[in-house]
Amino acid sequence: MWDLKNQLDQWVGKCPLYYIRKCTGSPVNFRHTLEECVNPKQELVIQEIGILQSIQFQRYTSYYNYSITQQICTQWKEIREGNQKFK
Repeated sequence: MWDLKNQLDQWVGKCPLYYIRKCTGSPVNFRHTLEECVNPKQELVIQEIGILQSIQFQRYTSYYNYSITQQICTQWKEIREGNQKFK
C-alpha cells in the first residue's frame, strides 16, 4: 500500500503522456498538466480518464472523488471500531 501511495504521489501535477515517456528514458519535459498538453493523444487520454472515473466501486471501499482506496486517501481516517474501519 505504501509503494502504491508513493507511486501515485509521483504522478501529481505531471502530464501522464510525457511522464510515461520520461520513465522509459525519453528526454521529454513532463512538467505540465494533461490539460495543457499539446500531444495529439491528449483528448483520448482525457476520455479514458473519464471512463475510469465512472467505475462504481463497492460502497465505502474508495473515496469517490479520486477513485482510490480509503486507506490511501487523506480524507479518511482509519478507526477500526466495530464494523467501521474508516471515518
